[in-house]
Amino acid sequence: MAHNRYVPLKQVPEQPGYEWTSERMLRRLVYERRIPYSKPANRVLINLNDLDAMVEESRVEPLGA
Repeated sequence: MAHNRYVPLKQVPEQPGYEWTSERMLRRLVYERRIPYSKPANRVLINLNDLDAMVEESRVEPLGA
C-alpha cells in the first residue's frame, strides 16, 4: 500500500484489496469516529493506511494453536 494514500470515501470500495468494504460501513465508522478521516471542502477522505491499521487492531488470534 502507498504511504499516506487518501481516497474519497465513496471510492474506497473500488480500490484493489478493499472490495470487502462498503460506503455504508465506512460512513458508520466515520460517524462513530472509529477511524481517522480528513474533511477538506466537505469531502470525506480516508487514509487507506488508517483503514489497514483499524483492521489489524481488531484482529482476533485463535485459541489453542
